Amino acid sequence: MGWRSGASVQPRPPREVVAGPFESCEREERDHDDEPAARSASKSFAMPRRPPEPTLPSYSDLYPKSAWTPTRRLKPVVDTAGVLYRDVEEVGLNAIASARASASRDLVLITADLHQLDIATNLVANLADVGVHNYVVLGNRPPTCEAVRGRLACVWSTLLEPKYRARLRGAMTNEVRTMWLLRQIYFGRLVGLGYNPMLLDADVILFRDPLALIAAELPGYAARNHLAQILRCATL
Repeated sequence: MGWRSGASVQPRPPREVVAGPFESCEREERDHDDEPAARSASKSFAMPRRPPEPTLPSYSDLYPKSAWTPTRRLKPVVDTAGVLYRDVEEVGLNAIASARASASRDLVLITADLHQLDIATNLVANLADVGVHNYVVLGNRPPTCEAVRGRLACVWSTLLEPKYRARLRGAMTNEVRTMWLLRQIYFGRLVGLGYNPMLLDADVILFRDPLALIAAELPGYAARNHLAQILRCATL
């Protein structure tokens, strides 16, 4: 459709824009937020200083170098009686105990195989560190004792050989538990011979002399009555 000449164009009145409910609220919030900012702009405001960060300890502070000097605790074993690195049943338990026990007839009994010689050696060194030198290691086989000849006091027993082991296995034990049962048998025999034996697992750690502690806290103690009923059934 074309325009006719001489026709006048009337401008449209401006359209009134009505703000929606959310838009008006947002505008009021903006105006309200701008007011304190405008007022604070004319003032100088000093922000408080943050306290200094605490100084963390260094690695050397947390883990200072130890002043402890390693000391060789194990001395060469001298077998003057000729009872070590041999079969207990051949030499005799009394002869071994007589050579290895203290003057008060205390004796620590330890068991070990080739796989446990390292922790057994550590226990013997630990015993020496707390002042206990009277011990004997019961090895499972002759090669176990040969591996520590001159370094640990070690003996072995033919009762662990196949021809004797069947009687121990009658207690439903495997090879390791057979060793544990055998040490209990020798423990009972030592008590019967008048000694004060102590059984220690190879993986224990001692901070004091256990024999002195027991003597002080339990004077006159004896294991004979405690083990009599248990070992009576296990005697070979």
